[in-house]
Amino acid sequence: MVELERRGWHARLAIGAFLGLVIGALVGGLAFSTLSTATTATAFLRITPPVDLTAVAGGAQQTTPDIGDGPKNYVSGEVAYLSGEGFAKTVGEAVGLPGPAPIIVSQAQESAVVSISNRSPQPEQARRVIQTAIDIYNRTLARAVEEQLRTILPALEQWQRADAADGQPVPDIVALRQAVLVQALKAGRVTVVQPPTLADQGMSRWLIGVQLGGLLGAAAVVLALMGRTRKAGHPFLVSQIAQHVDKVVIPAVNTRPQATDERAPLARTLYTQCAGAVSPHNIAVLGASPRSHAALVTSLLEMVAAERGSVDAAHIVDAGTVGPSPGTQNALRTADTVVVVTKLNRDTVEQALTACQAAQSGGAPVLATFTYQNWWSSWLETWRRAPRLRRDGRR
Repeated sequence: MVELERRGWHARLAIGAFLGLVIGALVGGLAFSTLSTATTATAFLRITPPVDLTAVAGGAQQTTPDIGDGPKNYVSGEVAYLSGEGFAKTVGEAVGLPGPAPIIVSQAQESAVVSISNRSPQPEQARRVIQTAIDIYNRTLARAVEEQLRTILPALEQWQRADAADGQPVPDIVALRQAVLVQALKAGRVTVVQPPTLADQGMSRWLIGVQLGGLLGAAAVVLALMGRTRKAGHPFLVSQIAQHVDKVVIPAVNTRPQATDERAPLARTLYTQCAGAVSPHNIAVLGASPRSHAALVTSLLEMVAAERGSVDAAHIVDAGTVGPSPGTQNALRTADTVVVVTKLNRDTVEQALTACQAAQSGGAPVLATFTYQNWWSSWLETWRRAPRLRRDGRR
């Protein structure tokens, strides 16, 4: 009996948690997906020290890589330039913002790859800010290359004219000029590892809302059910009632509709425990509340009484529920045995104990029997009763 009560209580908690999880996840996902938040656009750039064009013009086949702190210091300097207020103002003016563009530049440790990002309420504006920043940085690099070329190219042309005047071959000078121009083209642009890309904020916000809403919904329903059931004395109703009666009648009665032949074995078991050895015997059935299904227990006992005949059969009286009704009071006073009916996970401890005290007023032995309802039927009943309760509340 106790195990049956606890299984029903656990089932209610599990179903409540599941419903809270589903409803909370839907509400949280919809709420978070409609939030107006900014979108981030991010690009990755590879910054490398420019080639020394003077060395190329001097005839060097290739420049020796700097294995010291030169590349690291160069990247750090460029990161500082891109993060500066002046660069942000230039980008803001180019985009048409009222102030400096909010650009975030970060470098992973000492890597040559640098991320540059912007967060804006409008996705396309965030992308445009980053692309404009890349274009402005390319123009800055191009200007630096042009300044070197303004010095190198005239010198090469002068050497070429001098060699031509002396009658010497000039192919070497032409090759140097081509090499300088090729290296200048490479140095005039930054390598874009990843173009400006928008972060998928909508999906991440929706997932966060689903997870948070589901967690809060499930927790809220479980806490509400636990508070309600603990206040009602669940799941310890059977053990508490057993302390206030002379005997607990088993098994519990399932309230689902059944055929008469299916209920007959249960009815005989209940009748054997309730009826005494003395005849005639008056049995009063008292419900803890109107939803205790005391009428069902009464009908089971009457079915067996009808089988026994008028000589040995006990007299079964439906005493209703606890109250000032004269019929209830008279049935309790004249009863040889009072059977208190309580519905598991429905009736409260207070209702059951009140019924037990009323049953003891006549001095007859008090027995307790329990009814129950399968958890799916219980939830369906709750949902069916909810509209009616709301209508009654409005009245």
